[in-house]
Parts: sequence; structure tokens; C-alpha cells
Amino acid sequence: TFTRPIFGTIAAIIFLHEVARARRWSAIAAGFIGMLIIIRPGFATLNVGMLLVLAGVCFQTFNTIIVKTLTRTEQPDTIALYHTLFILPLSIVPAIIFWKTPTLTQLGWLVAVGGAGIMTQRAMTRAFAAADASFVLALSYLRLPIAALIGFIVFGEVPVIWVWIGGGIIAASSAYIARREAMIAREGEN
Repeated sequence: TFTRPIFGTIAAIIFLHEVARARRWSAIAAGFIGMLIIIRPGFATLNVGMLLVLAGVCFQTFNTIIVKTLTRTEQPDTIALYHTLFILPLSIVPAIIFWKTPTLTQLGWLVAVGGAGIMTQRAMTRAFAAADASFVLALSYLRLPIAALIGFIVFGEVPVIWVWIGGGIIAASSAYIARREAMIAREGEN
């Protein structure tokens, strides 16, 4: 799924006519390299699971383009609300098929995860309203080192050295692209 920024940037160039210059591409490439350092993928044969993940990435990419397009005419909170309302019926079908009544503790966690998901969608929609999709997607690699940090703080999981190296590359590339985009924005105001 971490190929989404690459596919998303290509889709933003094709469908949204965004301009992704070398610096944005290098930040995406550096983020991708950092991700590869963290997960250190082995060689695997192509299987149905991989194809389903790739299909999921394609749907996420189309979702990115649709949301970015909608931000031209709609308010970000409206888009996030409708996104949630459209996803709900799609989620109910598998929930009914595989339903197991949760305990109160599980129910609390489900509410917390659902609330975090809605807030994430709201934040992403606001980000797409404020900046180019390719810029927002370049920053999405930050999820991996942040997840590792949360795992360390909350669960006491001690990351291997590769997490720190890859996370450092991701953080540095994200900081660079954010700083560069801020400089371009300031130059445009002058």
C-alpha cells in the first residue's frame, strides 16, 4: 500500500494536471526507499492476496483524485461526512456476514478506531483542499515511523535499527519537501 504516493502522483499529473517536479519525485522516491529499509521485503511470488492489495491501492488512488477534485467545489467537512456515509453501507454487508458480538472493551476500541478513522478522513480531506495531492501523498510515508513510535510508546515494542534508519530517511524527505513547498508558496505570494 505504500506504493499509493507513486500511483497517486502519477494520477494527479494525468487527471488533475498537477506539476510534480524533480524535488517532489525525489521526496516520494526517498520515502519509498525509507519504507523499503523498514519492511525489508523479501522476494515473493505473485498471488491473489498481492493482486487484491494492488486493487485496493488503485481504489485508494481513485479516491484521492475524487476527493481532490471535490475540494474545488465542496467544503472538506462535507466531503468527509459523505465519504463516511457512502462507506457505511459497503461495510455493513461484510459486518453482517462475519458478525461476532463484541465485548464492552472491544466495543470501546471499535468506537475509538472509528472516531480516529473519521478524523483521519477529515484531516486528509482538509490537506487535499490546502495543497496538491502529490504533495500530501509524499508526506503520507510519515505514517510508518509514527506507527513505530506509537508501538514503542504504547506497547513497548523496540524497533530494530532498520526502523530508525528508514524512519529517518522518511522524516528527512518529508521535512525537505514541506520546507521546499513552503518556500515556493512564499515566493508565489511575493
